[in-house]
Amino acid sequence: MGSAAPGTLLDMRILIVGGGVLGTMHAWHAVRRGHQVVQLERDAGPRAATVRNFGLVWVSGRAPGAETTVALRARELWEEIGKAARGLKFRAAGSLTIVNTDAEVAVLEQVMALPDAADRELKLLDAGEARALEPALGADLRAALWCGRDAIVTTTGAWRPPPGASGFRALSVPAGAYGRGCRHRDRS
Repeated sequence: MGSAAPGTLLDMRILIVGGGVLGTMHAWHAVRRGHQVVQLERDAGPRAATVRNFGLVWVSGRAPGAETTVALRARELWEEIGKAARGLKFRAAGSLTIVNTDAEVAVLEQVMALPDAADRELKLLDAGEARALEPALGADLRAALWCGRDAIVTTTGAWRPPPGASGFRALSVPAGAYGRGCRHRDRS
């Protein structure tokens, strides 16, 4: 973990609102840089946007170029955090995008022709190959696009920085408590 000199611009006190994947990524890197971090979350663990997005680290559907580069880097960072943070799990699950028509297969073929298809670990599967990966797929399946770089971040509650990290506090602030005097439950 980094350590910033007290009283310098690098010695910051940072407040992060939200304990989902975006707030957690920011808190993680601020702690690693030696900053004092307070992270607020209204629930005991991530329940809002992170859950609605199923914790997806989505590489397959990103635009070619800079957007894919950023998505691949974010995936690397999540894998690193998943190995070190307590209460957070990274799964390199991959994904299947299922198509049922010839026109949809043609779109997948265009995706496979992108210059970063190998970086995303994309593979065009016929119906038999897709069913071998996922036997529950329907009979009208024509093909599927496998992306080996898609992943999932899940939590078992509030994440914790690795042992030895200092300057971090996570607080649960009940929804609606703002403006009425915040009561909190310290999750540190």
